[in-house]
Amino acid sequence: MRALRADALLSAGQIEEAENAYREILADPPDSSVVADAKTMYALRLLKRGAYEDLERFAVEHADEVDAHRLRGDVYRHNAQWQRAREQYELGLARAHDRRDRGLETLFRSELALVDGWEGVHIARA
Repeated sequence: MRALRADALLSAGQIEEAENAYREILADPPDSSVVADAKTMYALRLLKRGAYEDLERFAVEHADEVDAHRLRGDVYRHNAQWQRAREQYELGLARAHDRRDRGLETLFRSELALVDGWEGVHIARA
């Protein structure tokens, strides 16, 4: 419910209130799926404001190394910064591979496929 409220505030152009609502969710998370969305939306707000130092600090404080790559990749992808998104997803894929986490590897490959689609790349990645 709080996530819907935060999204509604954002959609209504009440940016500061939306950021505060996302911060509240992150401080007292209801469940993991809502938290992942709140992290992404809050990070997007930081990026759109040009608060790059805050964004980097947020990524480090609220995510492990692999999640930080996904978070940064999602933020860049949502803002059509394809090369930056690709770099983050590829770093995350490498870390997931090192951990032998097939699920995360698949996730990062899917994210890379999205970037390929937006860039018009028609080469399948292995």
